[in-house]
Amino acid sequence: MVYPKYKRSTVTVVLAVLLTMAGGCKKLIEIDPPINSVNTGVVLNDPEKITAALSGIYYTLMTNTGTPTFSNGHMTVYGGLLADELYPYSGAAVAVDYQFYTNKLLLQNELVQPIFWTCAYKAIYLTNALLENIRLTTAPVITDSIKRQLTGECRFARAFCYAYLVNNFGDVPMPLSTAVMEEARQKRQPVEKVREQMVEDLKAAAELLPDNFNLTQGEKVRPNKYAAIALLARQYLYMGKWEDAVAQATVIINSGKFSLTELEKTFGPGSAEAIWQMKHAVEGDGISPDMEEPRLLMPQASLSLLDPASREMMLEPDMFREYSYMFIAPYIMTAQLVQAFEPGDKRLDKWTDSLTAPAVAPWNGISYRFAAKYPRFTANQEIIPPYYTVLRLGEQYLIRAEARAHAGDLAGAATDLNTIRSRAGLPATRAASGEALLDAVAQERRVELFVEWGHRWFDLKRTGKAADVLGKIPEKQPWSNDKLLLFIPPSEIQNAPALSQNPGYTW
Repeated sequence: MVYPKYKRSTVTVVLAVLLTMAGGCKKLIEIDPPINSVNTGVVLNDPEKITAALSGIYYTLMTNTGTPTFSNGHMTVYGGLLADELYPYSGAAVAVDYQFYTNKLLLQNELVQPIFWTCAYKAIYLTNALLENIRLTTAPVITDSIKRQLTGECRFARAFCYAYLVNNFGDVPMPLSTAVMEEARQKRQPVEKVREQMVEDLKAAAELLPDNFNLTQGEKVRPNKYAAIALLARQYLYMGKWEDAVAQATVIINSGKFSLTELEKTFGPGSAEAIWQMKHAVEGDGISPDMEEPRLLMPQASLSLLDPASREMMLEPDMFREYSYMFIAPYIMTAQLVQAFEPGDKRLDKWTDSLTAPAVAPWNGISYRFAAKYPRFTANQEIIPPYYTVLRLGEQYLIRAEARAHAGDLAGAATDLNTIRSRAGLPATRAASGEALLDAVAQERRVELFVEWGHRWFDLKRTGKAADVLGKIPEKQPWSNDKLLLFIPPSEIQNAPALSQNPGYTW
């Protein structure tokens, strides 16, 4: 997230202070040593530095300095590999990626800890530090309004991180403060208990946060009340609390604050559908102008944007052989995903890009299709503004449709389902029974939320369909449900012996 008002150096210093205050958590999560120090009282007595600290939390989640995190595009990529959405163009040549694609992760895999564990816990400790210190400050300049905003955003961010921790690891440690002197004895907390804490945090955030985007001049780059409610609706769905999920999704849908927009505008900056977006920094040392997700899912250059003559020239075998690395993305949509789209589904046209390679070895006329919800460039070759949609209205319709189907409101479920289908240019669903509607919702989630924040991976797990679907993919055999959870990083178990490993992982 970017706040132009605050210099990166300010955010860095505030982060260093917070990380210093969280120093007691070194055994549970390794945190870089502080590069500077600021008196804690100064930070808490200065509203601008408090806001800079908040910016630092989002920067941790949305960094574009080349550091992969679950929240800057890599949950989408690796969730897609773990499910049936993506495959790596490099094949088995890059072992750490291929392990995700085959669901055969080794404890030596160097991506699991930094992407899925460390980033989330670092952000959690930053939020805990801010929450503790805002409770301690007595400075009159830190008004009740500032305290409410800070507390609400911190509790939202903490719940957001725990959501992905439990989805990826199952039971996890759940520190709620920086006073973790006994972290070496901490045990993993049951998923149900963590979700209950998330619900408590999100309810509090919804009460504390405003229902507008005035703080960011209309941009949706800081979570407000509706972001908390949207994430709460998802948690209720995952918990099987159907009426609660319906109620929360209905608040979003009936708020009048969001609307389904044209497919090509769905993921744009300030989209009418977006409930919360994160924004990459675009200036500074080591900063990439590209977001991670389009960089990984889209080619460096799209042949579809070239004029016919140039496209024909680039598809000449000798030319393509020399420049193919520019026209094929690192991660490609699987045939299973492409075939999941019904004929006439506009999302296949608007949210993907394609390339048919020359009919010569090693491509032999292979057709590739790339997820293109975030094109890397406009038709004029301008870089797309780096706004990354985290929560959006389309998911809320599907949450309500699924929850209504479970609760017996079949007409309501069909209405919500058809709202999404209509935008995609598809006819109304023919599903009529509860079971048929649930199948129809699952199908619609697959093609509406494809290659987006790991939804497909989490859906297969929570609905108990992973073994049936993924167990049929040759590269993922032999299948075991032990593969549904990532391993707890061995270094974390070494530092905190009370932690246990997930089943199926041994040295």
